[in-house]
Amino acid sequence: MKYFYNLLAIGVVAFLIWGAIQFKESSSYTTFRWHLGNFFSKTKNFIEVRKHNIKEELKPARKRPLTFIQIEAELTNWAPNALAGFTDADWAYLWELVYTPLKVSEGGYKVYRYRSRQEVQSILRDKHYSLSVLRDNDWVEFWSIAKVSWSDG
Repeated sequence: MKYFYNLLAIGVVAFLIWGAIQFKESSSYTTFRWHLGNFFSKTKNFIEVRKHNIKEELKPARKRPLTFIQIEAELTNWAPNALAGFTDADWAYLWELVYTPLKVSEGGYKVYRYRSRQEVQSILRDKHYSLSVLRDNDWVEFWSIAKVSWSDG
């Protein structure tokens, strides 16, 4: 009886090997590999997006200062004609544009990203006509007074 179980085990292993060889030669194997690769690719993307978002939450690329009062006063003194009509809501909107990341859909996942300098300037020019007179070198000075560093140039 002891030999019977050993022969049965060898037969089962041989059958599994034969089945694996037959499976590998079939078209189902190609489909299986594609689905498996697709699963691993999606899992990798999911993990990368989560790591990126956690990193952005723990150590954001742009840190909001404790208060904007001094910066707002300096900017108003620098360009009184353009910024004199700014209300508290306008300032809050400006700082929200600069310091709050967007959740952008990328490959089915929501990824945090910050607006670029050109995006923020375009939005501000559209919302406040008085800012449309600022030229590129004026914007550079504006952002240096506002103490905002941009990673896009």
